[in-house]
Amino acid sequence: SFLFYNGLNMTNSGSYGLGVMYLFEIVFLIYGVYLLIFDKYKNKALIFSWLFLGILPASLAQSEQHSLRSMVALPMLVLISAIGAYGLYLYLQKHVKLYLRKILDVLFVVIIIWNVAHAYIVFSVYFPHQRGEGFMEGTKEAVMYVLDNKDNYHEIVFDPKRGADGPYVVSIPHMYLLFYSKY
Repeated sequence: SFLFYNGLNMTNSGSYGLGVMYLFEIVFLIYGVYLLIFDKYKNKALIFSWLFLGILPASLAQSEQHSLRSMVALPMLVLISAIGAYGLYLYLQKHVKLYLRKILDVLFVVIIIWNVAHAYIVFSVYFPHQRGEGFMEGTKEAVMYVLDNKDNYHEIVFDPKRGADGPYVVSIPHMYLLFYSKY
């Protein structure tokens, strides 16, 4: 789930979001691992070592999984996926008839378009709505209101533990006040 539909933590838990890799790459990744294990590749020990050493530090962390911890291993995941994609392409060229390959090509393009469209919707609709609070959404508007009405109040307090996720989201609202007031 981390790699393919929940790793970027852009939607609420339980809803289908985005992973570190696109969902259509799962076939390529599995086939790439198969090819690396059972076929002769020069640098497969390097690839698997890099992958293992990239995942090892993240596995030792006690906090939740985070996509930044996979950055070291990600180039090898992409390489294995590319090996799988190329291997699958060669296999289909050799063993599958032309008309069936065309059908598979169209199906694959539709799946890619669906994945990219879903990623766009998650980035532009769900993420701002569900995770905006964690990115200080509305703070600029609050500061602008404070600056316009500062003479009407004796004291104005910005609580760094704010919003629905208040105990978990700690922010620095005074920095926004300093920035927008040009202090």
